[in-house]
Amino acid sequence: MIGLEDLQRQFQQFVLGGDVAILLSIEDGPRSGPGPRLAIYHEAYRIRLRSALADTFGTLRAHLGAAAFDEACARYVEAAPSTVRNIRWFGAGFADFLRSTQPYDRRSWLTELATFDWTLAAAFDASDAPGITVDDLTSVRAEALAATVFTFHPSVRLLNLSTNAPLLRMAADRDEPLPAARALDAPTGWLVWRRDFDTNYRSLDEVEAAALEAACGGATFAQICAQAAERLGAEQAPSRAAWWLRQWIDDGLIVRLEV
Repeated sequence: MIGLEDLQRQFQQFVLGGDVAILLSIEDGPRSGPGPRLAIYHEAYRIRLRSALADTFGTLRAHLGAAAFDEACARYVEAAPSTVRNIRWFGAGFADFLRSTQPYDRRSWLTELATFDWTLAAAFDASDAPGITVDDLTSVRAEALAATVFTFHPSVRLLNLSTNAPLLRMAADRDEPLPAARALDAPTGWLVWRRDFDTNYRSLDEVEAAALEAACGGATFAQICAQAAERLGAEQAPSRAAWWLRQWIDDGLIVRLEV
Protein backbone atom coordinates (compact mmCIF):
# COMPACT_ATOMS: atom_id res chain seq x y z
CA MET A 1 0.00 0.00 0.00
CA ILE A 2 1.35 3.41 -0.92
CA GLY A 3 2.21 5.82 1.91
CA LEU A 4 0.62 9.23 2.30
CA GLU A 5 3.77 11.15 1.40
CA ASP A 6 4.26 9.17 -1.80
CA LEU A 7 0.58 9.55 -2.67
CA GLN A 8 0.83 13.32 -2.23
CA ARG A 9 3.95 13.41 -4.40
CA GLN A 10 2.20 11.43 -7.14
CA PHE A 11 -0.80 13.72 -6.96
CA GLN A 12 1.43 16.78 -7.32
CA GLN A 13 3.26 15.23 -10.27
CA PHE A 14 -0.04 14.50 -11.95
CA VAL A 15 -1.43 18.01 -11.40
CA LEU A 16 1.76 19.74 -12.52
CA GLY A 17 2.94 17.50 -15.31
CA GLY A 18 0.30 14.89 -16.07
CA ASP A 19 2.27 11.94 -14.64
CA VAL A 20 -0.29 9.09 -14.56
CA ALA A 21 1.46 6.93 -11.95
CA ILE A 22 -1.14 7.95 -9.38
CA LEU A 23 -3.91 6.24 -11.38
CA LEU A 24 -2.75 2.91 -9.95
CA SER A 25 -3.24 4.24 -6.42
CA ILE A 26 -6.82 5.52 -6.81
CA GLU A 27 -9.81 3.20 -6.72
CA ASP A 28 -12.69 3.35 -9.16
CA GLY A 29 -15.65 5.38 -8.02
CA PRO A 30 -19.32 4.49 -8.35
CA ARG A 31 -19.72 6.66 -11.46
CA SER A 32 -16.25 6.92 -13.01
CA GLY A 33 -12.68 5.75 -12.80
CA PRO A 34 -9.82 7.77 -11.28
CA GLY A 35 -8.86 9.43 -14.58
CA PRO A 36 -11.87 11.75 -15.02
CA ARG A 37 -11.95 12.60 -11.32
CA LEU A 38 -8.26 13.50 -11.20
CA ALA A 39 -8.61 15.49 -14.42
CA ILE A 40 -10.80 17.95 -12.52
CA TYR A 41 -7.87 18.89 -10.29
CA HIS A 42 -5.46 18.95 -13.24
CA GLU A 43 -7.58 21.48 -15.12
CA ALA A 44 -8.70 23.47 -12.06
CA TYR A 45 -5.06 24.19 -11.23
CA ARG A 46 -4.47 25.64 -14.68
CA ILE A 47 -7.70 27.62 -14.63
CA ARG A 48 -6.66 29.24 -11.37
CA LEU A 49 -3.25 30.18 -12.74
CA ARG A 50 -4.77 31.68 -15.88
CA SER A 51 -7.24 33.60 -13.73
CA ALA A 52 -4.39 35.05 -11.67
CA LEU A 53 -2.65 36.18 -14.86
CA ALA A 54 -5.85 37.83 -16.09
CA ASP A 55 -6.10 39.77 -12.81
CA THR A 56 -2.57 41.11 -13.21
CA PHE A 57 -2.32 41.66 -16.97
CA GLY A 58 -5.63 43.36 -17.62
CA THR A 59 -4.35 45.75 -20.28
CA LEU A 60 -2.71 42.95 -22.22
CA ARG A 61 -5.94 40.95 -22.03
CA ALA A 62 -7.97 43.91 -23.28
CA HIS A 63 -5.58 44.35 -26.21
CA LEU A 64 -5.36 40.69 -27.24
CA GLY A 65 -8.96 39.73 -26.53
CA ALA A 66 -10.08 37.06 -24.09
CA ALA A 67 -9.49 34.04 -26.35
CA ALA A 68 -5.99 34.99 -27.55
CA PHE A 69 -4.97 36.05 -24.06
CA ASP A 70 -6.20 32.77 -22.58
CA GLU A 71 -4.20 30.85 -25.17
CA ALA A 72 -1.04 32.81 -24.31
CA CYS A 73 -1.64 32.14 -20.61
CA ALA A 74 -2.17 28.42 -21.22
CA ARG A 75 1.11 28.22 -23.10
CA TYR A 76 2.90 30.10 -20.32
CA VAL A 77 1.45 27.79 -17.64
CA GLU A 78 2.86 24.76 -19.44
CA ALA A 79 6.19 26.40 -20.27
CA ALA A 80 6.82 27.87 -16.81
CA PRO A 81 5.27 25.76 -14.02
CA SER A 82 4.78 27.72 -10.82
CA THR A 83 7.64 27.52 -8.32
CA VAL A 84 6.27 30.00 -5.76
CA ARG A 85 3.84 29.50 -2.89
CA ASN A 86 2.10 32.85 -3.47
CA ILE A 87 0.16 32.79 -6.75
CA ARG A 88 0.52 36.58 -6.92
CA TRP A 89 4.09 36.18 -8.18
CA PHE A 90 3.38 33.55 -10.82
CA GLY A 91 3.38 36.12 -13.63
CA ALA A 92 6.93 37.34 -12.97
CA GLY A 93 8.24 35.67 -16.11
CA PHE A 94 5.27 36.34 -18.40
CA ALA A 95 6.85 39.31 -20.20
CA ASP A 96 10.04 37.32 -20.87
CA PHE A 97 7.92 34.44 -22.14
CA LEU A 98 6.20 36.71 -24.65
CA ARG A 99 9.54 38.21 -25.70
CA SER A 100 10.99 34.80 -26.56
CA THR A 101 7.95 32.88 -27.85
CA GLN A 102 6.38 32.90 -31.30
CA PRO A 103 4.22 34.56 -32.49
CA TYR A 104 4.29 37.06 -29.62
CA ASP A 105 7.96 37.90 -30.10
CA ARG A 106 7.15 39.69 -33.37
CA ARG A 107 5.05 42.31 -31.55
CA SER A 108 7.26 44.21 -29.12
CA TRP A 109 4.33 46.04 -27.57
CA LEU A 110 3.00 42.78 -26.11
CA THR A 111 6.13 42.40 -24.00
CA GLU A 112 5.96 46.04 -22.92
CA LEU A 113 2.25 45.82 -22.12
CA ALA A 114 3.00 42.82 -19.89
CA THR A 115 5.98 44.62 -18.36
CA PHE A 116 3.95 47.72 -17.61
CA ASP A 117 1.02 45.78 -16.13
CA TRP A 118 3.41 43.75 -13.98
CA THR A 119 5.30 46.84 -12.80
CA LEU A 120 2.11 48.56 -11.66
CA ALA A 121 1.00 45.44 -9.81
CA ALA A 122 4.42 45.11 -8.14
CA ALA A 123 4.32 48.77 -7.10
CA PHE A 124 0.89 48.31 -5.55
CA ASP A 125 2.09 45.31 -3.54
CA ALA A 126 5.34 46.93 -2.39
CA SER A 127 6.02 47.69 1.26
CA ASP A 128 4.88 51.02 2.63
CA ALA A 129 7.00 53.80 4.09
CA PRO A 130 6.09 57.37 5.11
CA GLY A 131 7.41 60.05 2.81
CA ILE A 132 9.40 63.02 4.04
CA THR A 133 8.07 66.57 3.91
CA VAL A 134 9.48 69.83 2.59
CA ASP A 135 10.13 70.79 6.23
CA ASP A 136 12.43 67.78 6.51
CA LEU A 137 14.36 69.04 3.52
CA THR A 138 14.63 72.62 4.76
CA SER A 139 16.02 71.33 8.05
CA VAL A 140 19.13 70.19 6.18
CA ARG A 141 21.83 72.88 6.28
CA ALA A 142 22.53 74.42 2.90
CA GLU A 143 26.18 73.38 3.01
CA ALA A 144 25.16 69.79 3.77
CA LEU A 145 22.58 69.47 1.02
CA ALA A 146 25.23 68.87 -1.63
CA ALA A 147 26.32 65.68 0.16
CA THR A 148 22.76 64.44 0.80
CA VAL A 149 21.57 61.12 -0.64
CA PHE A 150 17.96 59.99 -0.89
CA THR A 151 16.13 56.79 -0.03
CA PHE A 152 13.08 56.20 -2.21
CA HIS A 153 9.75 54.57 -1.45
CA PRO A 154 9.86 50.76 -1.94
CA SER A 155 7.22 51.04 -4.68
CA VAL A 156 9.28 53.29 -6.95
CA ARG A 157 10.01 51.71 -10.34
CA LEU A 158 11.70 53.19 -13.41
CA LEU A 159 11.01 51.93 -16.92
CA ASN A 160 12.31 52.80 -20.37
CA LEU A 161 9.65 51.88 -22.93
CA SER A 162 9.78 51.87 -26.71
CA THR A 163 6.02 51.55 -27.29
CA ASN A 164 2.86 53.37 -26.23
CA ALA A 165 1.99 50.68 -23.65
CA PRO A 166 1.23 53.25 -20.89
CA LEU A 167 -1.35 54.96 -23.11
CA LEU A 168 -3.15 51.64 -23.53
CA ARG A 169 -3.11 51.17 -19.77
CA MET A 170 -4.45 54.68 -19.27
CA ALA A 171 -7.33 53.99 -21.64
CA ALA A 172 -8.06 50.67 -19.92
CA ASP A 173 -8.12 52.38 -16.50
CA ARG A 174 -10.68 54.86 -17.84
CA ASP A 175 -12.79 52.16 -19.53
CA GLU A 176 -12.10 53.81 -22.87
CA PRO A 177 -11.37 52.09 -26.20
CA LEU A 178 -7.71 51.17 -26.39
CA PRO A 179 -5.63 53.04 -28.98
CA ALA A 180 -3.67 51.06 -31.54
CA ALA A 181 -0.45 49.66 -30.09
CA ARG A 182 2.64 50.99 -31.82
CA ALA A 183 6.36 51.46 -31.48
CA LEU A 184 7.67 54.95 -30.67
CA ASP A 185 10.28 56.92 -32.58
CA ALA A 186 12.43 57.02 -29.43
CA PRO A 187 12.22 55.30 -26.02
CA THR A 188 10.49 57.19 -23.20
CA GLY A 189 11.22 56.99 -19.48
CA TRP A 190 8.37 56.23 -17.07
CA LEU A 191 8.08 56.50 -13.31
CA VAL A 192 5.75 54.15 -11.42
CA TRP A 193 5.00 54.44 -7.71
CA ARG A 194 2.26 53.98 -5.12
CA ARG A 195 0.98 56.64 -2.78
CA ASP A 196 -1.39 55.43 -0.10
CA PHE A 197 -3.67 53.05 -2.02
CA ASP A 198 -3.23 54.63 -5.45
CA THR A 199 -0.72 53.44 -8.03
CA ASN A 200 0.58 56.31 -10.15
CA TYR A 201 2.67 56.64 -13.27
CA ARG A 202 3.98 59.49 -15.39
CA SER A 203 6.40 59.98 -18.23
CA LEU A 204 9.84 61.47 -17.68
CA ASP A 205 11.87 63.64 -19.97
CA GLU A 206 15.35 62.37 -20.71
CA VAL A 207 17.11 64.62 -18.19
CA GLU A 208 14.81 63.92 -15.25
CA ALA A 209 14.88 60.19 -16.02
CA ALA A 210 18.68 60.21 -15.79
CA ALA A 211 18.58 62.29 -12.59
CA LEU A 212 16.02 60.04 -10.93
CA GLU A 213 17.95 56.91 -11.90
CA ALA A 214 21.10 58.42 -10.41
CA ALA A 215 19.28 59.44 -7.23
CA CYS A 216 17.79 55.96 -6.81
CA GLY A 217 21.31 54.59 -7.27
CA GLY A 218 22.70 56.60 -4.36
CA ALA A 219 24.00 59.75 -6.07
CA THR A 220 24.34 62.84 -3.89
CA PHE A 221 22.45 66.01 -4.70
CA ALA A 222 25.72 67.56 -5.93
CA GLN A 223 26.27 64.64 -8.29
CA ILE A 224 22.71 64.95 -9.59
CA CYS A 225 23.28 68.65 -10.28
CA ALA A 226 26.60 67.94 -12.00
CA GLN A 227 25.00 65.34 -14.22
CA ALA A 228 22.16 67.71 -15.10
CA ALA A 229 24.68 70.47 -15.89
CA GLU A 230 26.17 68.32 -18.63
CA ARG A 231 22.81 68.39 -20.41
CA LEU A 232 21.27 71.70 -19.33
CA GLY A 233 24.24 73.92 -18.62
CA ALA A 234 25.64 75.12 -15.29
CA GLU A 235 23.13 77.96 -14.96
CA GLN A 236 19.94 75.94 -15.35
CA ALA A 237 20.95 72.71 -13.62
CA PRO A 238 20.68 73.76 -9.92
CA SER A 239 17.20 75.26 -10.26
CA ARG A 240 15.97 72.31 -12.31
CA ALA A 241 17.39 69.83 -9.80
CA ALA A 242 15.75 71.74 -6.94
CA TRP A 243 12.43 71.62 -8.82
CA TRP A 244 12.77 67.84 -9.30
CA LEU A 245 13.56 67.38 -5.63
CA ARG A 246 10.47 69.32 -4.59
CA GLN A 247 8.33 67.33 -7.03
CA TRP A 248 9.71 64.01 -5.75
CA ILE A 249 8.91 65.01 -2.18
CA ASP A 250 5.42 66.24 -3.06
CA ASP A 251 4.74 62.93 -4.83
CA GLY A 252 5.83 60.93 -1.78
CA LEU A 253 8.78 59.33 -3.54
CA ILE A 254 11.45 60.12 -0.95
CA VAL A 255 11.27 58.49 2.48
CA ARG A 256 14.67 59.38 3.92
CA LEU A 257 17.46 61.95 3.67
CA GLU A 258 21.01 61.10 4.66
CA VAL A 259 24.07 63.33 4.63
